[in-house]
Amino acid sequence: MTPSPTWLSGRCLVKVFHLARVCGGEARVVGGAVRGLYLGSTPAHHAQLSISDTPISDPDIDVAISVPIIEFAEAARTAGLAVYETGLRHGTVTVCEADSKIEVTQLRTDHDEDGRHARIEPTKSWQADAERRDFTMNALYMDEAGNLYDPVGGLADVKEGRLRFIGEARKRLAEDYLRLLRALRFRAQYPNLWMADSDREALEAALAGLASLSAERIAAELSKLCDGAGVEAMIAEMRTLSVDKALFGTGFILAEKQMAKIRPLWPFLNFTERLALLLGRGQRTKAVKRLKLSRRDIKQAKRLEEIWPEGQLSLLGADAWQRAVYILSPDAVFAYTEAVLAGLVKPDEARLRHIASFQLPRCPVKGGDIKAAFGLSGSEIGAKLAELEAMWVASDFKMTGKELLAAGGDK
Repeated sequence: MTPSPTWLSGRCLVKVFHLARVCGGEARVVGGAVRGLYLGSTPAHHAQLSISDTPISDPDIDVAISVPIIEFAEAARTAGLAVYETGLRHGTVTVCEADSKIEVTQLRTDHDEDGRHARIEPTKSWQADAERRDFTMNALYMDEAGNLYDPVGGLADVKEGRLRFIGEARKRLAEDYLRLLRALRFRAQYPNLWMADSDREALEAALAGLASLSAERIAAELSKLCDGAGVEAMIAEMRTLSVDKALFGTGFILAEKQMAKIRPLWPFLNFTERLALLLGRGQRTKAVKRLKLSRRDIKQAKRLEEIWPEGQLSLLGADAWQRAVYILSPDAVFAYTEAVLAGLVKPDEARLRHIASFQLPRCPVKGGDIKAAFGLSGSEIGAKLAELEAMWVASDFKMTGKELLAAGGDK
């Protein structure tokens, strides 16, 4: 028995447990929710195992069931739950109630894997379901009473702080090459996890298989890796293993010391901005397109290819930093990070928070005002507006519309 976590009594999850019983089987929580009880957010390599009761929201909960998924889905709908066939061919549905969302998957085995796809067959064996998973720490199950089931020795590995493949590492990687990135991602999330040298060698040997993966799957894993507490070490390992070159055709330019320098600023950056720092100019737009990110991300990546004047970047660390934020918006946070890396400003988390939360003021003069006041038209209006806006910014946004139009008429 282990102490029952608070999320185990969540209303939607309780219904899932009940419905599995009604269908003649059982449901158990598996994966991240159970793993997180023992590893937490920044696990330590302890001799004594400890339990964390940090709340885990329903969207993070995955459930395995020992009944046919179609039968369970029908019972869930009858019980009033919303059911979405998010991965029915893999034996998975997502059930929702209010703000709760739980992914439910029938016990299964995988066959004829080609590094990206597999043929799925249902099973009633919890052992077989555990053995088809990637790492031992991801094959920990918990039932509704809080009983822990550990079919492949995951608890002992967690206690030792070891990330271990279930079975032979090279074989498991050949089944699904995404496991290479997942290995790095988990070690970024839990910095004190370690891998045996033979497993790390297996990662390097599997590099070519990354080319077979979909851009979406790669992007999802890299984004989570970049959110990890141990991201600096894993970015360095990606460089050592040449994962960066396998994914993007070029190496990361951000060294571990540089990443440590901007560590307090890293959480303020989005995934596109993090990629931009890792890859440098000339590679940013290519990388975002390679990962098939959104049009908004592509647009931002194109902006981040530009070189900003050092004067503007330096101004971000000065008393008149609001001027630079206005000029560099919407990329002022990223620009500040680049200014820190260039040594133009000192890293200051408080300053960055101000930059991130700064509400851009609106210029008191518009195109219609310019036309009425000066009788201009076409591109002349835009040029005059830019001139007056620059004056307004230089005044620290204090000049009124009347003052700006008066000053503009004197020129």
